[in-house]
Amino acid sequence: MLPNPLDAALVGAGLSGLALLASLTASAGTIKGRVFEDVNYGGGRGAAYATTGGLPRGGARVERYDTGSKQFLDATTTGSDGSYSFAFNTVNNNFTIRVVSSSVTSSRRSGTNSVPVVTYRTIFTGKTPSTKGDDFAYVGGQNPGVADGGANETNLTLSAAGAQVYVNISDADRFEDFVNVDFGFSFNVVTNTSDAGQGSLRQFIVNANALNNSAISQRRFDNNGMPAGPGFPAGQETAIFMIPDGTARPGLRAGLTSQLTTAGGAAVTNNANTTLPYYFRELIVSNLSNNPV
Repeated sequence: MLPNPLDAALVGAGLSGLALLASLTASAGTIKGRVFEDVNYGGGRGAAYATTGGLPRGGARVERYDTGSKQFLDATTTGSDGSYSFAFNTVNNNFTIRVVSSSVTSSRRSGTNSVPVVTYRTIFTGKTPSTKGDDFAYVGGQNPGVADGGANETNLTLSAAGAQVYVNISDADRFEDFVNVDFGFSFNVVTNTSDAGQGSLRQFIVNANALNNSAISQRRFDNNGMPAGPGFPAGQETAIFMIPDGTARPGLRAGLTSQLTTAGGAAVTNNANTTLPYYFRELIVSNLSNNPV
């Protein structure tokens, strides 16, 4: 039998088929990132992991979808360092990376029924890893008025799964590494006027009752949405109202559905028919003076 030209080339180069396979495997493209808790988020612009002193969260579910068809592809869980990773071996891939909000726990204790709100995500403005940027206006996710769906364990499409927290990565080719694709979350944000559920005032109180606040020290923000001045009182929960009015505000982008329901512009939380939970610790301080609406 005639020798395989590839085998001859490998032998001449001092390589083996196993070495070639290892080389090809190592060249697979990757998408890597981190899920973290921005413990001291105090309103305004979201902030990246490196600038928040955020704490990585293990055990969060991260799902991958095909952007075009919105079909579910696979899922993974963040490690103890908050990191996750997906690999791919083909070219011209369009992926959507989603984090399931309800799977993100707090570093301040895993409180029963505690649900955070997204405050930050990494984005890509082009088709290469070098176009990576920060989305500081993603507080509340795709639609702050709608709660994020649960884990997609039945292969639903992205929309059918009710996904509200995700980022698209376009034209990903093998040999490309998209790194630091991060998502940040806070348990102190009110983003809608719903009576209950993620982003509601009721959910903030549920979170505040369940989580330890002894080490919390939320940073205050100025009218430009940047941290400024002394922070809110340490060791005390501060409700951060980030309810959109449809215009661009620090932390919120233009085009979101306005949830302001009174002529004076104030947001009304829809709890008229039910009693809010009792808050049994320090007085809640709502930063209404810095409310973006």
